[in-house]
Amino acid sequence: MYDLLNPNARLEIKSDKATGLAIEGLTKKGIRSVQDVNDLISHMQQTRAVSSTALNERSSRSHVVLTITCTQHLANGSAKNASM
Repeated sequence: MYDLLNPNARLEIKSDKATGLAIEGLTKKGIRSVQDVNDLISHMQQTRAVSSTALNERSSRSHVVLTITCTQHLANGSAKNASM
């Protein structure tokens, strides 16, 4: 298991009854535009593992899990988060 934004990261799978499975040590990046998202995806595509198979010359050896967390900053100074 690798962090495509930081291949040298030490990742650990943790299980918690309240929150379920989580991976500790993953990179979090702040984004402010669609271009920021496109840049991150482009970087991850270059980092992922690929190799040939009998049916496909550049078959992906990676599965990607991407979590997007949106933060809404409210006028009263508080913030709300939602994850997808």
